[in-house]
Amino acid sequence: MEPLSLKLILQGLEIREADGSESFVSLEEIGIDLSWNSFWQWALVVEEVELISPYLRVSHLGEQRLNFSDLIEKIATPETNLKSSVQEEAKFPFEIRTIAVRQGKLRFEDVPHDQTYNISGLNFRLPAISSFQLQPAQASGPATLVAQLGETSLRVVAQEFTIAPSETVRLDVQLKNLYLPDFQQYLPKEWALQLQDGLVDADLKLGFQAEPFEQFALSGSLQIQRLSIQNSLPGEASKRLLEISHLHVPIPKIQVLPSLQVALGEVELREFEAWLTRTENGAFFWDQIFKTISGNKVEESSDTEQLSVELGGLRISKGKFHFIDQKSQPAKPQEWQLDQFSVGELTMPVSSRKTPLSLKLAREGGPSLSFAGSFNPSTLRSQGQLNLRKFELAELTPFCTK
Repeated sequence: MEPLSLKLILQGLEIREADGSESFVSLEEIGIDLSWNSFWQWALVVEEVELISPYLRVSHLGEQRLNFSDLIEKIATPETNLKSSVQEEAKFPFEIRTIAVRQGKLRFEDVPHDQTYNISGLNFRLPAISSFQLQPAQASGPATLVAQLGETSLRVVAQEFTIAPSETVRLDVQLKNLYLPDFQQYLPKEWALQLQDGLVDADLKLGFQAEPFEQFALSGSLQIQRLSIQNSLPGEASKRLLEISHLHVPIPKIQVLPSLQVALGEVELREFEAWLTRTENGAFFWDQIFKTISGNKVEESSDTEQLSVELGGLRISKGKFHFIDQKSQPAKPQEWQLDQFSVGELTMPVSSRKTPLSLKLAREGGPSLSFAGSFNPSTLRSQGQLNLRKFELAELTPFCTK
């Protein structure tokens, strides 16, 4: 402790797990710079709190339990006493003008899924927290969080953060190079899908407020590159299912609370390949991949009535479809080239308003198909010009029902 500068320094702090096996919390150094204003204002005024190389280990043990859940249960105050304790704390004014975290580390262990995530390079800066100057207690100015998870980088800027009397949060989130296969364990097993590759970039704005009623919404854009998905049915070798070079999704607004409303701009998909196989029994393996466990029934939720979806359009270019008909002997592989596909605005509930539709599909040295016109989603009727070249109707046989 330095009395003249009112600086307190604590080094080498470590708190281990209850069994002493591993570190729960540690930090290289914490520095607290008190202000002489503490004496003049009869309050705790801290110029800066700096945490250097802090470390936190979080373990998800399953059944909504964490490695520190027991601490939370011991500290938690019964609701009847909560109001009085908050009032007592409010009698002691405080102000922390800067909170800085430098080179922090977070280790997250998901025990049920046997997954471990190490987040490094945590740099966080919160400008001011006060209980008497900023009535009531809240943070002023933007707070910034920067983190690194392998090749993935995350930057979060809190433009607004209010704790009381009602929660209000506005965040700017930038995510770069999120590697999708790292989250394979969290896909439903009945989907039988294997994420082979894929990078996600996102630039989002998130907002939440508790009053006058809970509202949560986000906007921004999402990009996926090098997406590669295979199917992994039991007893069968994995097969290529879908590959996408570039997918761009603009998000004008997605509202989660109080009801789910999704508004997307024009979705752009470039350079993709899709594989479609009809098995020997006449089924397509998409049915096998997405079928649910036998005997399970999906119950419709009343929330679906409140669901609203708007899509500004869909534009696809430079795609390939690979179709293999295993029912025909010998199996006949076909490859179709999609030069261009676009459709205008679509909504759900379905609108009766017509939307533009165009399509160009061809097979090298074989038939081609093109359409330009309009499409009515409510009646499934199209109107426009359809051009067919060298098209044999017998090729539609695999898609015809008995």
